[in-house]
Amino acid sequence: MRCKSWVRGGLTRPATAMVAFFVAGCLYALARGGDWREYTGALRAGSQGVEKPVPVLSVKVLKTYPHDPQAFTQGLEYFDGFLYESTGERGQSSVRKVDLESGRVLQKTDLGAEYFGEGLTIFRGKIYQLTWLSKVGFVYDLRSFRKLREFHYYGEGWGLAHDGSHLILSDGTNTLRYLDPE
Repeated sequence: MRCKSWVRGGLTRPATAMVAFFVAGCLYALARGGDWREYTGALRAGSQGVEKPVPVLSVKVLKTYPHDPQAFTQGLEYFDGFLYESTGERGQSSVRKVDLESGRVLQKTDLGAEYFGEGLTIFRGKIYQLTWLSKVGFVYDLRSFRKLREFHYYGEGWGLAHDGSHLILSDGTNTLRYLDPE
């Protein structure tokens, strides 16, 4: 696998948090029927000493699903009506296909005891799974869960996604790595 490393905006963690707060505020204003300018105006006013109340959001749980309490979930994707899960912990890591309604594990492949499973994504009929510190990823056939191959990358493996062309690896920093899936 070839690896390209791109820093998205070069933001520090506090700056990233501020951007996330700003986006959340804009979404809140839109959800209330306002527009994003209302929130940005409140930010400017707040910086000039006029304080606006901080919105308090609530959630409503619509439904819960059973899940294996021993599964230390690290990667999760809902695909074709099933959950695909990468679990962590050395000696207990696996990749699984789970029935959402019952929580029953339908297919499972265990990783070697030396690996701590992390992020997972499904791309072009294959499951790609990262490990945390080992710098090794695994590729499985989506239907059979047969391991097809391994790949290596730099840094820690945390999250994994794709954009339709490349795998996108997060290592817990502000750097995203775009990997050629071949």
